[in-house]
Order: sequence, then structure tokens, then C-alpha cells
Amino acid sequence: MAGLVLEGVVGSGKTSVIRYLRKYFIEKDCSTLILTEHDTERPMEPFRLSNPLESISHLNRLLSIIETIHETPKPIHADPLHEMYFVFERFHLSHCLDIAGLENFHLYSDIDSRLHAFCAKLVVLSVPENAIEERSVVSTKQHRNEKWDQYLGQIASTDEGVARHYLAQQEDLLKLCQKSRIPSMVVDTTNCDWQDISNHIIDFLNKK
Repeated sequence: MAGLVLEGVVGSGKTSVIRYLRKYFIEKDCSTLILTEHDTERPMEPFRLSNPLESISHLNRLLSIIETIHETPKPIHADPLHEMYFVFERFHLSHCLDIAGLENFHLYSDIDSRLHAFCAKLVVLSVPENAIEERSVVSTKQHRNEKWDQYLGQIASTDEGVARHYLAQQEDLLKLCQKSRIPSMVVDTTNCDWQDISNHIIDFLNKK
């Protein structure tokens, strides 16, 4: 079993990378479980900066799915080379920032240890500072609905202000990445070549 925790701010390319990972897993004919932020992070939005215990319980429930799959007896004639992969988009690093705060990563240490036990790896997609406003704000406004515009307006009154928010969030993600015991890699997404970026991540994921 091998797993990937994929982190990054809005517009960093997580959805594009997951699209290529799905294609890779299909071609490889392996078992996969991919949970996007709709399953991992968004259910906890009502608890922003308020209830880390609920956040931790939610993450543990998701990890229990992996645990159950891992402990399920394999068929007698199962191919020993058949692999199982899991991908969690926006997991414990995002939860820590959104709900507990940067200084409280220790609350998520058990989650981090469970991920490590499942041979998970951590990838943070990094957006260059001079591209954050275009990719995290302007571009997302063009492709999302009115509620998204309203959400960004709650962060700051100008695109520049929202961009500063996401830049600070990215810096905090990188700090948390250093605190995690999971093998990690920061991927520069300047060129937006998602196939090349995904191949780089796949190589990292498969590295023993």
C-alpha cells in the first residue's frame, strides 16, 4: 500500500494533478481510493478555528477506511504485485491551518503517525508569488460561481488582498510540511505542465 496527501492553496493545480493520477492508476490496473477536498476538508468548514476535536475525529474516520482495506484478507490467488494506492486531497495540514491554527500541529501528530504507518507521502504544490493573484483569485473567479466570489469577498475586499491571504496560507503549509514526519516534497508549479508535474509526483510516490 502507498498513499499520497496532496496539499496546496486554491489554484495550485490539485485537481489537475488528481486527474492525471486517476489516469495513471487506471492504466496500472491497481486498486485506488481517492478522496477529494469535498470528502476531506469541506465537511469541516463549519468548524473553522473552533473545534479541532471534531476535525481530528473526521480524519480518523477516513483513515479507518484505509485501515479496514489494509486488514481485509487477500484472495488466495491474489497477484502479489497488485498494489493499493490512496490519495487524500487537503488533509491534516489544511485541517490544522483552518481549524486549530499553525501553532497546534501537535494535535494532529497521531494522524501524521497513522499516515506514516501506511507509507503515505506528502506533496505540497507551490504557486510562485507573482502568479498567486492570477491563479488563486482571478482565474478561479472566471471558472466558479457567484458563491465563490462572495467567499473571496469575505477574505478581503480586493484581489490583491485575497492573494496576500493565499500567499500567507501557502507559507504556513510549507512550515507544517517541515513539521510532518511523512516523507515530503514541495513541487513548483510555475510551468503548469500538469502531466510532467504528475509524473514527478508518481516517481516520488513509488520511490521505496
